[in-house]
Amino acid sequence: MPKPFNCRLMLENVPKTDNSFVAHLPRGFVDYYRLTIDHPTPYIFVTYKTPEACKQALLEITSNPKITFTAKQCSDNHQNKSNNSDKSDKIMTQASKQNPAKMSKCVLCEKAAGLMCERCLDPYCSARCQRDHWPIHRAVCRRMPKLVPFEESTVRTEVVEERSPKAAVHELQFEQNPPMDLMNGNHVEEKQERNEVKASPRPSTSAITNGMSPSASENITPERRSVALPETISLNLLDIPREDFPPNESLICILHYPDSNKASQMFIHGQASSATMKKIHTKAKEFAAILPPIKQPPELGKIYLAPFDVDPDDDSWYRVVAKSYDPESELVVVAYIDFGNASEVKWNRLREFPIQMANIPRVTFRVVLKGVPCFGNKEEDKFYKQELTCKLLKMKYEGEPKRIDTEVMLYDTESKVCINEYFNRNEALKKLEHFKPVQYNLDCVPMKQFTVLENVDIAIQYDETLDKGFIYFVLTSDYTAISEIEKKATEVGEATQPYKPQKGELCIAKFAYGNDEPTWYRVVIEKKVEDEYAYFVYFVDYGNVGKVEGKDIREIVQDLIVECPLICASIDGGNEPWTKERAAKFRKIAAKSMNILKAQRIEFKKDKDDYVVSLPEIVNQL
Repeated sequence: MPKPFNCRLMLENVPKTDNSFVAHLPRGFVDYYRLTIDHPTPYIFVTYKTPEACKQALLEITSNPKITFTAKQCSDNHQNKSNNSDKSDKIMTQASKQNPAKMSKCVLCEKAAGLMCERCLDPYCSARCQRDHWPIHRAVCRRMPKLVPFEESTVRTEVVEERSPKAAVHELQFEQNPPMDLMNGNHVEEKQERNEVKASPRPSTSAITNGMSPSASENITPERRSVALPETISLNLLDIPREDFPPNESLICILHYPDSNKASQMFIHGQASSATMKKIHTKAKEFAAILPPIKQPPELGKIYLAPFDVDPDDDSWYRVVAKSYDPESELVVVAYIDFGNASEVKWNRLREFPIQMANIPRVTFRVVLKGVPCFGNKEEDKFYKQELTCKLLKMKYEGEPKRIDTEVMLYDTESKVCINEYFNRNEALKKLEHFKPVQYNLDCVPMKQFTVLENVDIAIQYDETLDKGFIYFVLTSDYTAISEIEKKATEVGEATQPYKPQKGELCIAKFAYGNDEPTWYRVVIEKKVEDEYAYFVYFVDYGNVGKVEGKDIREIVQDLIVECPLICASIDGGNEPWTKERAAKFRKIAAKSMNILKAQRIEFKKDKDDYVVSLPEIVNQL
């Protein structure tokens, strides 16, 4: 689930190509997301686990004189726009509190604004800036409204009603065709064709007299008492007719994505059916206002009218099918016929289905994106999916449509981008990863070379190979070189993001030996651990193999491609063969001197293509 806005910091004044800001971020952030806009210093959103951690990070950034960028907690940006304390049905627009003469600059890039948000009047220079500002602006308007011409003389002091997100989709996209276009900084509106549906005035809920107390019914006027309740009918889903599938290359709107990420499924309806959708909304709300609640738990599979109680700001009613009922909680799971989603509702909130709505056809269809196995889970993918629900899209398909899950190609009518290709980019990258050449491997690391060394101190790095007669060690004089390598690796590891490596690739990884503090080391990827996001790695400067988490692996940099001081050498042990018992005795003797030994001679044997180390002080004791 995405983190709430008060878990995010918004960074400003960070150059577009500069990622060094990551090194200055306080620890504990989950991830960061840079807006992809054409601006030299676009916003960067940094997510922390909790609002408290986010607040602490903000204090650390603002108190650090070395940090040049600025930071704000996202919740602070909206405190004047959104009233979260009582979840009221109405909010005061920010425009009513500001001088319109000061609103002539785009809220994102500060260019001259020729457009403004239809709902809250925030100024924008283009539809692109409105989309890029949406991660922040969504806290005010919930669904992205259309842009209207900006007028500095406009002072909007009335309150703006927060409408149903579902209703907003249709009123935003389908009441106009096509949407506003932008040309050379000026707005051009196409002629709009609206299909108005005449509806009778909404009857008052006070017209319901059944089940009311005497005191309540005394206030009902004689005219309202005379309103007759509409006739209801018992139907199931197959009793409701369905419109034909939208034609090939027609315009559609996305209504809902199923919760499952296993497939690229979505519920859509065509632009041509916008009048039908509006009629469904109008009639359902009218009849729900005069129909009494049902008197007993619903019959499963039967159609009713129900609200969407998940959203307290949604006062609309919808056609639903009762799917399941829990007597203990009195909750019924209903499926919304015209949107494809489901939710829980108290059973006594349902209304019987009016016969007058029985002939209004279903206009919603479930489709899948052709060639897209599933949607991405990245933050930008989630933003893009939400943005698509506020757009008109062109749909193409081949052959006759299926009853369910027709494979379609979708295109953005504004940018002409193919939606299928966007979501399929991750799959393409996965396929390409297999063929991506490894930039650095163990052969890129120069090894320590010499012919003969005599009477030198060595430090054993790895001795699990003693039973085979050889050990890994370094000269004590090379300790400084190892420390420099680990210091540089730590700087790189803490300043960069996790990296997905390939087998045989040279990387850096964070690992803790026993109770030691975690340290960054140079490693070579041996293989991936099955069913885990972890890898077996070979530690280049120590000679051993260990398991590290995938999140603790980083791509290596050129500065770390330096000489490896590790030496692997056979022990000149005389004629005695090396056994496990002899190896254990060797370790016990070496441990007395903290694995620091005096080597009488280390020599490279050309005939063996290997080093041989003479340790007579120990070998003579075995």
